[in-house]
Amino acid sequence: MSKLLSGSGLSSIDLSIFNTLSATYISHLFAICKSLKKVSLNSIDTMKVKDTSYFFYSFNSLTRLNINRINTFFVINMPRMFSNCISLQEIEFNKIKTTNVHDMSFILENCQKLKHLNFDTIKS
Repeated sequence: MSKLLSGSGLSSIDLSIFNTLSATYISHLFAICKSLKKVSLNSIDTMKVKDTSYFFYSFNSLTRLNINRINTFFVINMPRMFSNCISLQEIEFNKIKTTNVHDMSFILENCQKLKHLNFDTIKS
């Protein structure tokens, strides 16, 4: 599923049509989706995912993102997951587990508009 929607001009998307049960690499899935303003990740099953690097990279129009439904228990790579999300003001990720993550480098690089982050409940 890597790079599936990367660079698309979509402004919205319904992810319920995707079968992600066996996906292990979803890196760059939404990378450079500059027009996408809203994403619902409620229907994505990420139980087997190992790589979420560049997942939301350069999401220029998105201001809020809730990724609490993403299962990150088996994820090993998360570098630049939110990098260059220049309009992003809020990320809800208080249920993320980073126990097995080896690389989280530059995960929030160039996210200048972020107002508040709470890492207290992140499991590592």
